Amino acid sequence: PCCSKAVNIYVPRKTSKAVHALLMLLSLGAGVPGIWAVWESHSLAEPPIPHMFSLHSWLGLATLGLVAAQVLLGLGIFLFPCAPSRLRGQYHHLHVFFGLGFLVLATAAAVVGLTEEALFSLASSYPLLPGKGVLLNLIGIFLTMFTVTVTFIATKSSFKPID
Repeated sequence: PCCSKAVNIYVPRKTSKAVHALLMLLSLGAGVPGIWAVWESHSLAEPPIPHMFSLHSWLGLATLGLVAAQVLLGLGIFLFPCAPSRLRGQYHHLHVFFGLGFLVLATAAAVVGLTEEALFSLASSYPLLPGKGVLLNLIGIFLTMFTVTVTFIATKSSFKPID
């Protein structure tokens, strides 16, 4: 069949690691002002909205804190050559496992947040599936599909780099 051949694209390992580190730093960098903006919007609302009252806020803040720790450990152990190779080898499996776990946690926080938005803003019309309700549900489905796809790719041996 015409589509049976796999396309092998080689990216140097150092380039791949640097891009991964940059993307993780950017995502962390976007998360901090995002949480600050939410905190401020809760404080400035009339009447003020309580902070940290929902599962969404707990999951989001926990995810941001854990991802920050993961990024710092990843930079210290993998990107900078000061860590012994034995330590890098021992930590690698934990780094992958927790990285995927934090992706799942972030997706859970986002999906719970989408559900809260639908319930709070649409109230009694949500069961009638207005356009906003359909859009929020579709975003949740696509986020979940993305997370499942990334988890599949990260755990499939044929996607692992050849060293």
